[in-house]
Amino acid sequence: MFTSKKSYCYLSIILVFIVFFQYGCKKNYVEINKSTLTMGDYNNVNTIYYNDTVVGIYIQPQHYQIDIDNNGIYDIEFECTYAGSPGTGPKYGSSVKSLSPNVAIFGYHNTDTIFIHKDTSVVPDTISIKIYHKTTYTCSRMSPNDSINSITPSYKTTPLNNQDNIQLNDTYHSTSIKLQDTETGSIIYSGGNIDTTFYSVVHFKNNCFSFPMNQPKYIGVKLINQNKLGWIKINLLDRHKIYIEESAIQK
Repeated sequence: MFTSKKSYCYLSIILVFIVFFQYGCKKNYVEINKSTLTMGDYNNVNTIYYNDTVVGIYIQPQHYQIDIDNNGIYDIEFECTYAGSPGTGPKYGSSVKSLSPNVAIFGYHNTDTIFIHKDTSVVPDTISIKIYHKTTYTCSRMSPNDSINSITPSYKTTPLNNQDNIQLNDTYHSTSIKLQDTETGSIIYSGGNIDTTFYSVVHFKNNCFSFPMNQPKYIGVKLINQNKLGWIKINLLDRHKIYIEESAIQK
């Protein structure tokens, strides 16, 4: 009888230990696999430091690829470009792109409306008068009389600051996103007479989106197949120059 009571006590202790162990494991699991990620919070994330700068070279786009979860497969690519001609001037740009349908960038869906603004300017000269007929394409109205050229769906990334949060149920999309672009244009001689010369000017403002420059920012990332959140920390030093500091992904 004494032996049975002793065995019962041992069994009770073991059961209590098992329950406590299971509860402790479940608690730790919830803490590690959070549905929210705070930018710059290095708890429970794997971080890779790059400290590299990518700069676009004339007519030679430069690319920088990131393997955010360090599994041997690139996930995100940055591109810096420098193009243009004597007629249009230099054209600088940069973009970020997901390299897999399983890699999505934090942001928001938007609609880009391009307006057409027309105006004419007259410039007197010592010999003749120069008249410029200018057409400007822009994402913001310059006049109430501006007409709509196009309406196009788009996707933008949301620049994040240190201590900003992203969540699993936020908006993410696997796509390519322009970070910075350059205004471009051209001037074409269109005719004239003895005392007047006419020119046609076309100007593209390319101002639908502009990622902040010369300040550290985070780009939120989601690995869809792993249901994990991460970030890439960059500093856009110029339209075609990106300092890539680090990336992080939840453990």
